Amino acid sequence: MTTKSSKASLARQLKDRNITVPRDASIKQLQHRLTHWEEGYGYLFRLAIKRGRQHSIAKHLPIDKICWIPNSAFARAIFNSRYAYFLGRSPEAPNGVLTLDVPEDYGEEE
Repeated sequence: MTTKSSKASLARQLKDRNITVPRDASIKQLQHRLTHWEEGYGYLFRLAIKRGRQHSIAKHLPIDKICWIPNSAFARAIFNSRYAYFLGRSPEAPNGVLTLDVPEDYGEEE
């Protein structure tokens, strides 16, 4: 019973922040969104500089794919890194675009 109310409470908090709630998300996934995601449109990026990226935040971006990253400090760090082309903003990931979530350990390593 506690799990249900915790899950419902997390979902309510996400909805209050206008953050989408996945249908079959676990409590851990909901907590991750609540911790890292922010209200607003996500960012669309494509890796611009392949060399030297392994020592920067851009190491998380795949080569030759467009990625959608939710509005977050992680997305802004990639935006400011100059390792990626900024392609626009979107409320959700468009069809055919890879969704890249904020890494679990983000904030600890960067």
